[in-house]
Amino acid sequence: MKPNILVLTLHNPLEFDFRGWLSETNFEYSLSLCVDAESVSEADLHEFAETQKFSFAKRYDNYLNNGLIWSDLQALHLNEPFTAVIAFGEDDILRAAYLRKAWNLAGQTPENGILFRDKVACKKALRAVNLHSPAFCELGRPEDLLNFVAENKLAVYVKPRSASGSVFGKKIQTALDLEQFLATGFQPRIPFSEYVSDLCVEVFQDGEMYHIDGLCLNSEIPFVWPSKYLTPGLQIQAFAAGAVVGSFMLEQNNPLFLKITNYVIAVCEALKLPNGHTFHAEVFIDKFENISLCEIACRTGGGRINQALIAAGGPDLNAFQFLAQSAMGLESELIKLVENNVPTQLVGWMLIPPQPGICQKLPDFSDVKCIVCYEISIKIGDTGWNRAYSGDSMGYVIVSGKTENELKNNMNTVLKLVSDDLKFST
Repeated sequence: MKPNILVLTLHNPLEFDFRGWLSETNFEYSLSLCVDAESVSEADLHEFAETQKFSFAKRYDNYLNNGLIWSDLQALHLNEPFTAVIAFGEDDILRAAYLRKAWNLAGQTPENGILFRDKVACKKALRAVNLHSPAFCELGRPEDLLNFVAENKLAVYVKPRSASGSVFGKKIQTALDLEQFLATGFQPRIPFSEYVSDLCVEVFQDGEMYHIDGLCLNSEIPFVWPSKYLTPGLQIQAFAAGAVVGSFMLEQNNPLFLKITNYVIAVCEALKLPNGHTFHAEVFIDKFENISLCEIACRTGGGRINQALIAAGGPDLNAFQFLAQSAMGLESELIKLVENNVPTQLVGWMLIPPQPGICQKLPDFSDVKCIVCYEISIKIGDTGWNRAYSGDSMGYVIVSGKTENELKNNMNTVLKLVSDDLKFST
C-alpha cells in the first residue's frame, strides 16, 4: 500500500521540507495537512501545498478545538485510508493518538500520549519507578492549593496540566501572592460556572534550568543532547519586560552532561517514549547538583532548538521524526544516519524579545563573526507587542563556539548587542 501520511500542526508549516525529507526514500506517497489558520495565510498554504505535493491541505479556525477537523479527516480516510498520522507540536499529540486508535494505526496511543500531556499523570508515572521529581498535586479546587502550601510551605509553582509555552505559569512566593492567586487564579471556562480542574502545583525548584532534546528509534535513544537556558526559569512574568529567551549546548566533557542525559533517558524509559518520536525535556539542577524533572514533551523542542542542533552538525529532529513515523520502515537506516550526525561545534540560540511601542533602533548582526545565522522580522517604525508565550519573538540569532566557555562568551557579546541596540518608544 502506498503510504498516505497525515500531518497535523498548530505551527507554520512553511518551515518543514516534507518533499525534501522524502526525496531519497524511493517511495510513492500521498500527503495531507491540517494547520491552524492563524499560522499561515491561505495564499501561502496554497503555494506550499503545490510545491510540497500535498493532496489535501486546509487551514482551520479554532484549530485546537475544531470538530470539523475530525469529520474532514474521517471522510478522507474512508476514501483513501491513512497509513500514518504525524503531529508537529504539543497540542496535536492527543488528537493524533486518538486518530491512530480510531483507524488502528501504529504509533503513540492516547494512553501513552497523556503521560506527555498531563503533568500530573507524568509525575505519578515517575514516582511509581522512584525517579525524583518535586512534590506536586492536582488542583481540583482552591482548597487543594491551601492544603499543599500548608504541607510543603512556600514557594510553589502553579501551572496548567496540559498547556505549553510557559502559558499561565505562576510562582507563588509570599502570603500576598497566595492570597491574590486564591482570589483570581481559579477561573471558570464559562462565565458564572465553577472552575474546571486543569491546574497543578509543585514545590518551586530553586535551581538552574536545562533542556534536553533527542529521539527514540528501535526502542533506543540514539541521540540526546543537553543545553542550558539563558534564563533561570520560564515564567512569562519574569521575562516579559524584555529578557532574552534562549539556550546554549553543553560540551561533552562538562561533568553534568552525562548525569543529565542518563536521568532523562531513564525518564523516557519510565514513560515508554514511543519509537519514532522526539522529546524535549526540561530539568532543574540545584546547587548540590540534584536533578528533578520540570516537564517533558513528546515532540521537538520549540524556539530555535532544532535549528541550533542542525547548525551544530546534529540531526534534524523534525525530519527524523517524520521519516520514522511515516510507515515506511526506515528506522534502521535512520539510526545509521543519526550516528553520522554528531555535532562538530557547539551552538546557542536566542529569541529577540517582543516589546510594545514603536521600533526606534535594531541591532546590526551582519559583522559579528560568531553568528551562524539570524532573522529579524520587524523594521524600524513597526509597532511591537507584548510577549504572549515563551517562544514569542521578533526574530532570532544562532551563535557558535568551539568550546562551552567560548560559546558562552559569544552569547554574552550578542546579548549585549541586543540589550544596547534594541530600542522601542514607550
